[in-house]
Amino acid sequence: MKKNLSSFTLVELLIVCSLIGIMSGVGVKLWIQMEKNAKVSSRNLAFTAQQQMILERLTRDVRRSLQASQSGDDLLSLTQVSPHGETREVSYRLEKNELVRDERSPNRPLQSLKIASLIDAQLGVRLLENGVVRLELLRNSKDRPLEVRTNRVISFIQTLGKKP
Repeated sequence: MKKNLSSFTLVELLIVCSLIGIMSGVGVKLWIQMEKNAKVSSRNLAFTAQQQMILERLTRDVRRSLQASQSGDDLLSLTQVSPHGETREVSYRLEKNELVRDERSPNRPLQSLKIASLIDAQLGVRLLENGVVRLELLRNSKDRPLEVRTNRVISFIQTLGKKP
């Protein structure tokens, strides 16, 4: 008696192997693209958090200010009145790609505080009419060799505008 042996032919095995190879290649390509997108999203999230922190700090100081000016090495100089009635000067400047906040009061020594690193970003400050300050945060990032993406946030802030 002859037994009927069922098996796959060589052509069928080659077809199955090639299909598995194609599906694996597509899967790996999708995985690599997903990893790249995750890195870009992470950088964008970090930059957005940094922008928000810088803008909140600057907005709080500008809104408490009587007047704003620009002089010398300072990006922004603000005149404020403390809750005790003392006049103080708050200024923002760049020092080695770091945003630094200086506070000068008559009864206290100079206080300096590093706010944020601006290695991948630029901060622009312009004074407009009627005590309005225009803040612009700009980031240039190169995700691919010939591709440059620019992210920009612009904010307009009004000072108190009263003379001390």
